[in-house]
Amino acid sequence: MSNMIDKIKYFFPFVGILSCPLTILFVWTFFSVPVVNYEPDSVQVLEPLN
Repeated sequence: MSNMIDKIKYFFPFVGILSCPLTILFVWTFFSVPVVNYEPDSVQVLEPLN
């Protein structure tokens, strides 16, 4: 049992880093896709000046 605890205690810093809110936000920026709200009703049609 002591040998297993010795192995697990080396993973606790990685758990702390992965659960840090700044790390979560940093990783989220790579996996999120920017959403473009395209509304065709709000597009202004430009006519050339004569």
